[in-house]
Amino acid sequence: MNLSAKTIYAFKALAELSLRYGGSDPVQVSEIAEAQKIPKKFLIQILIQLKNHGIVRSSRGIAGGYSLVKSPDHLSLADVIKAVDESVFFQVSSARKRYESPLTTILYGIWTDMSIKVEDALKEVTFDKIVSKLNHKSLIYHI
Repeated sequence: MNLSAKTIYAFKALAELSLRYGGSDPVQVSEIAEAQKIPKKFLIQILIQLKNHGIVRSSRGIAGGYSLVKSPDHLSLADVIKAVDESVFFQVSSARKRYESPLTTILYGIWTDMSIKVEDALKEVTFDKIVSKLNHKSLIYHI
């Protein structure tokens, strides 16, 4: 599995919004970009895509910004991948019919099963779990 910069940035932006979930004000793009070291122009494109998939909402104005639609415990890595880069999941080739044989049927079946397992595993990783790990790491002091 190969994650694009877009997918990584989407994860980082949503982790930042998850850290701030429950606050009274939406989070401004510049705050997310600065906190997570994401290029602002790229972040805006990602947030629009996430908004179009119902993951974040935006509000306008001086105090405007972005916030999560669902709580972090109801938002998984699989949800984000489906919104920004579904090609991460294994795809069965549309050229399959051209190579049809008993062996390719078996191989495509295995490939499909693997894809389902990967997606199921990613559904289990929610942003509340990620934030919990982030909060735990920030409490560790190195001497």
